[in-house]
Amino acid sequence: MIKFFNKIRKQLLGENKTGRYFKYAIGEIFLVMIGILLALQVNNWNQNRQLQKEEVMVLKNFYQEFSENSYMKDIFIEDPALRKEMVSIINLLEPEIKKHNQNLVMLSAVETSLK
Repeated sequence: MIKFFNKIRKQLLGENKTGRYFKYAIGEIFLVMIGILLALQVNNWNQNRQLQKEEVMVLKNFYQEFSENSYMKDIFIEDPALRKEMVSIINLLEPEIKKHNQNLVMLSAVETSLK
């Protein structure tokens, strides 16, 4: 491919067709720019995909930790007032966390099917 472009370039310069050579040069620059833009787009797509994987993992770990903490509250918190506050916080957060966990389970299923 490079030999082909070199042949065209040498032929145009040898025939003193500078106008056509500049058109050729601009076309070649345009092709290189398109290649660079495509490479950047693929790189951005890959980075976004990796960030989504990390986000899913962090949210799964958060849900697991939340579940463990809601179970352990009865064991480790001896002060009834503090336990009552903890229960009210857990009751506030639990529906949202369960909803997000269901979304994470669906995302995980889609990710495993794509592999």
